[in-house]
Amino acid sequence: MTTIGVKHVTNNSNPVLTRMTTSANILPGWNNGLTSAQATSLLNSTMSPYSGMTRCNVWLNGTVTAIYGDRCYTDTDSTNMGPCMVKIPAFYYYVDTSMAADATPRVVYWISNALGDVITKEDTTTHTIVAGDIHPAFQLDGVTKSAVYIASYEGSEAVNFGGGGVTILNSASGVTPLGNTLKATLRGYAEAVGLGWELMSVQSYGAVAYLFINEYASLNCHSSLGNGCTTAVLTTGGSILNGNTSYGTTANSTTYMTYRGLENLWGNYLTWIDGLHIVTYQAWTLPQTATRANYQDTVFPGTGYADQGFALTSTNDYVTSTFPSWMFLGTAATGGDASKYYCNIITPAAGNRSYYFGPGSGSGGIFGGFFGTNAVASAGSRTQYIG
Repeated sequence: MTTIGVKHVTNNSNPVLTRMTTSANILPGWNNGLTSAQATSLLNSTMSPYSGMTRCNVWLNGTVTAIYGDRCYTDTDSTNMGPCMVKIPAFYYYVDTSMAADATPRVVYWISNALGDVITKEDTTTHTIVAGDIHPAFQLDGVTKSAVYIASYEGSEAVNFGGGGVTILNSASGVTPLGNTLKATLRGYAEAVGLGWELMSVQSYGAVAYLFINEYASLNCHSSLGNGCTTAVLTTGGSILNGNTSYGTTANSTTYMTYRGLENLWGNYLTWIDGLHIVTYQAWTLPQTATRANYQDTVFPGTGYADQGFALTSTNDYVTSTFPSWMFLGTAATGGDASKYYCNIITPAAGNRSYYFGPGSGSGGIFGGFFGTNAVASAGSRTQYIG
């Protein structure tokens, strides 16, 4: 049983977070291959979900056909082995907003991999991890799943996939990703893969962001994982040699980034996420469901959507505050910049919106990172499988 956490003092503009463990054995994975210290660190050797994250091929019915490192694993031959995905094992989370004796405003984001783990809160009381603390990325219609699979690569259009006569949103290397496309069109391509396949959900996006901040103890995505490519559209597969490790550079804005096998989470094309509606700036989310009709873009807030109890800021600027939860949407944007607070820009829009996006980028990289959101009419996306 293991828990790790990071503390965010919310009135401090420094994006560096404080680790809640003194272990020197928490080392982020970085660059092309791991050093011996990184390879044996807690996150890469024994602590799930990190240690269990891996690229793999997943067939259309959800069967894992090969795992990265296997002889049959492939980033290119999705026709025979299935799309290239990243497995993220389920984890529990706890967001501590209790007040310590010094009354400094803070939020602690905890990750646990086992029921019964005990967390000491800021007010010195304790919280015991229970089944209800499972991250929502691992629930489908209220049933807990062991993992979610997120596309390694930005979605590409695969016409007549495998000779089956259907067009799917594929995940493979060596192709141009599909962008500037309506969300409904991309959703149809994702669902055409098979049952359990959808666009990347707001829950899965939140899970990846949650993993990132605990691994890097930072809210600065660019300094941690690079700028991504914001000057052109790269073909997929720059990260083949990186495999399950992470890579990025701040030296330019022409190079891919990858986080534990998830290539170009920012940079390249803007990215749709599904299951999030904004109704006059108020955030509503749809729990992950097999009822596909509930994923739609015309009725607001929509069947099954729940009010999350907070509103996005109406200010177009760098994010300086988010609502403390499993997702990170900007609630204030005054006084920040590219190296303060969340280091990413929010560009909100009035009215009813289904096309806010999370981990995408574009136009000079100003939106790039987990905490940048925007309102657009067309974008790209990637698939996920949970079933």
